[in-house]
Amino acid sequence: MAEQKSIFSALSRVASTEAPCPALSQPPSPRRLSSTPSSASATDRDNLDPEKAVQEQINPTIQRVPTKDINLVDWTGPDDPEKPLNWTKKKKWTNMMIIGALTLLTPFGSSMFAPGGYVSEYIGWRWNFYILSIWTALMLVVTIIMLPETYPPVLLERKAKKLRKETGNQDLRAPSELSGRTPSQLLLANIIRPTKMLVLSPIVSLLSLYIAVVYGYLYIMFSTLTIVFEGQYGIGHGNVGLVFLGLGLGQIIGLFFFASTSDRNLKKRAAKNNGVMTPEMRLPFLLHTTWCAPVGLLLYGWTAEYKVQWIVPIIGTTFISIGMICTFMPIGIYLVDAYTTYAASAMAANTVLRSLGGALFPLAARRLYNTLGYGWGNSLLAFIALLFIPAIWLLTKYAEFLRTHPRFQFKM
Repeated sequence: MAEQKSIFSALSRVASTEAPCPALSQPPSPRRLSSTPSSASATDRDNLDPEKAVQEQINPTIQRVPTKDINLVDWTGPDDPEKPLNWTKKKKWTNMMIIGALTLLTPFGSSMFAPGGYVSEYIGWRWNFYILSIWTALMLVVTIIMLPETYPPVLLERKAKKLRKETGNQDLRAPSELSGRTPSQLLLANIIRPTKMLVLSPIVSLLSLYIAVVYGYLYIMFSTLTIVFEGQYGIGHGNVGLVFLGLGLGQIIGLFFFASTSDRNLKKRAAKNNGVMTPEMRLPFLLHTTWCAPVGLLLYGWTAEYKVQWIVPIIGTTFISIGMICTFMPIGIYLVDAYTTYAASAMAANTVLRSLGGALFPLAARRLYNTLGYGWGNSLLAFIALLFIPAIWLLTKYAEFLRTHPRFQFKM
């Protein structure tokens, strides 16, 4: 007892002469304690109970290290083949092809079949819906059979469940199961998070608004192309569906342009930054293509107004579509790169505003054209799109600052 009292008194004297301990919000990192009391930090001593302090002074070789939870189920390493990032190319491309086929249902349902075409003319308008329903049912079956889960937290939860069954160890848990939140709490959090990102993050807000405008323009095209080409050019009910090919061709051109230039430019910028890539290096691509949609709108609007040869306004719709796809791709990839863990929430916020644009803009399209005509009506849309160019330029300069600034960090 006399030896322990002397050690406690020594610790007290040293503590009275040293600087106060740091904030409790910054816990000490694991370290090897010194054999002399004077070399131990005040934080280390404050976090030790007296009995442990005595034992460490008696035996200075004791080292405090964080203990790993042996019941935590995680990937075996960064190269774990079960991790979606490490799946084979065949498996990844199969997923992409299925998703691509599902995506085709949207433009078919909202444009090519709905306004008319050969299906409506020869076998009846009801077959528009029959064909879409049959296709959707087939894709549902293919999806259930061939499309695997890709969300890592869910995959780890399934892995933990399987291991609990195989080993009988009911304490095994995936990281996402340690939160202790109920399914209803998780659902509420996943609804609130995208809303917070949309309202509180200037980056997400601006990019989502820009995509909403461009997407709204696309659906104005979907809802008015039939009227324009039937009314201005006298194209028949069956052939009018072919005018949508300009939009499809533009998306293909835009996709190939993005694929062939984006990564190459990204590597050049990274080389100038000592080989370090940042998410913001995706944004300058937007400056090269933001002019496409406004130019396409002007070309489409004024040539349709004066009934210039029908191929010219279709070329205008091609430029609009190039601008759309070259907006979607870099912004989507940037949001995933920038917000990593919460990428799905960032994309959800983006999708909500984009869908609102696609739903609401067409409601005003006919009145817009009836009031201003095709020329000035589309010119107004082009001028609105042009207003975003300075904002996009500012984002290319200051997006990283905004993303990392404490003022715009919020609890998810």
